[in-house]
Amino acid sequence: MLGLLISCSVKTQELTLIFAILFMMLQLILSGVLLKLENLADKISYFMIGRHAISLFGTSTNLISVLNKTKLHEKLDPSISNLLFFDETKQFFEYQKSHIYCIWTTLFCLSIIFIIIAMESLNSKVMKNE
Repeated sequence: MLGLLISCSVKTQELTLIFAILFMMLQLILSGVLLKLENLADKISYFMIGRHAISLFGTSTNLISVLNKTKLHEKLDPSISNLLFFDETKQFFEYQKSHIYCIWTTLFCLSIIFIIIAMESLNSKVMKNE
């Protein structure tokens, strides 16, 4: 859906490719997996599909349980272990049906929003050409 929005918003294929790469990097950075997000960045990240997709992947695979079974946190330096196994991570990958339903609902709503914006962008381009 985000790709559709990008392709409807720019004029040339070259710009579409550039913006798609930029948006993918932005999705990865604001997903909350690479960096601990705070303040405004955390609030913006809730509008990113990447954040919810990664959360859904970790939740559906029960990532916290897998990490606990490997006992990785015991083998790592405590300072690194605290960064990897902080409480926000446990909430991010909470293995419950309600959490999975919430993520699917959020992804569905974001998809609808992006489709509507893309359609409006496409309609405005068609109206300008007529």
